[in-house]
Amino acid sequence: MGPVAFLLLLPLAVALKMASRLLEPLDQRSRASTYYLLDQVSHLLFIFVLFALIWVLTGWLSLLVNLLLIVVLLMYVDRFRRAEHEALLWSLAISAERGVNIIEAAEAYASESTSDVAIRSSAIATSLRGGQSLENAVRYARLRLSTCMKLAVSFGGRLGRVSPLLELQKSEAMAVANQLRGQVLNVIMLLFQLFVLCFVVCFTILKIMPVMRKILSEFGLKEPDAFQFVYRLLEQDWFFPLGGIIVTVVAIAGPILMALLIFIYVGWISRGLPGISWMTRRYDAALVLAGIRHGVLAGLPLDETLLRLAQVYPLWSIRHRLELARRRIAGGANWTTALQNVGLLPQADAALLDSAERAGNLPWALKAVSEGLLRRLLRWAERLNQFLWPCLIFMLGGVVFFMGYVVFVVLSELVRYLA
Repeated sequence: MGPVAFLLLLPLAVALKMASRLLEPLDQRSRASTYYLLDQVSHLLFIFVLFALIWVLTGWLSLLVNLLLIVVLLMYVDRFRRAEHEALLWSLAISAERGVNIIEAAEAYASESTSDVAIRSSAIATSLRGGQSLENAVRYARLRLSTCMKLAVSFGGRLGRVSPLLELQKSEAMAVANQLRGQVLNVIMLLFQLFVLCFVVCFTILKIMPVMRKILSEFGLKEPDAFQFVYRLLEQDWFFPLGGIIVTVVAIAGPILMALLIFIYVGWISRGLPGISWMTRRYDAALVLAGIRHGVLAGLPLDETLLRLAQVYPLWSIRHRLELARRRIAGGANWTTALQNVGLLPQADAALLDSAERAGNLPWALKAVSEGLLRRLLRWAERLNQFLWPCLIFMLGGVVFFMGYVVFVVLSELVRYLA
């Protein structure tokens, strides 16, 4: 029966989905765990049925379609779960600010939900009741959080304040992080389109055009000028070595880079890798300045603030830079100069912070510089995306259009001859 057999899983998926709605008599914690298990199993069965249906409808093309569907599902689940988990932390921070016991708030959040977030909220409450810090409780619950939120939880815990968590949640850092994730998604789609276009061009040159040349030769027809131009180009000594290098790079580096970006997008790989961390250095610098601001507001000296940031920052590369800056400050260097030397503060912004420190208005200046770095990073990412997308698409799109024109000319010659 082949893939059609998977369609028989549809009634079972519907039955499990209905069974997950009949769990009211159970206690809240058991109901949440059982509901989550049944709900996830039913979703997996629905996905298997969808894969089988695509396989039946598209044949061998289902390999490509199902791969794309898996990527889309991973990104959707990651975005949905991340929003749920950040909303949970936001609620806990608001409760703590209002004087509500955070353990009771986590238990109340778990009792009001039946999804994945209920289990994680219950895990946070259990860890806190066992004497763990909020940072360790969040790590134990394995919440999906952005770098901004991870820093807010860890650094706020070291300061004994929830204000970093509240302010960073409402700041431009969260909005910029979400928009940058959108830009990463655009790059992934661009790479996928380039990969498909390169596949179409190579398939046309290596598979379709030789068949058409043979057909023209059997009918005794003259090859069209565009067809001859392509073959004259193929017969050049430099074409196949250069084309082979390009195809090899696209066939190997393209999927690897696309998979790397997908794994970074869903949080399976840290973005602290060489090259990736350089592209997001302004984002990390903005978060460091926001952390320094909260340390200043808490009355900590700068070297102590940098020490705590170096201990809790989510990326190793930034922790290493912060530790170097702290050592230089301890050796007598100016703190703005130290941050500038390790690549976490632009020169123009360093002058502004020095002036604000002398004027006694450092917290305001740190906030302004942090938000300015985020805005400049977002503009840079948007401009790069807007430049790369049209150039690459038009370039390869033009090649695909020309190859389609060549094939159409040959077909028109055959139709005219047979008519």
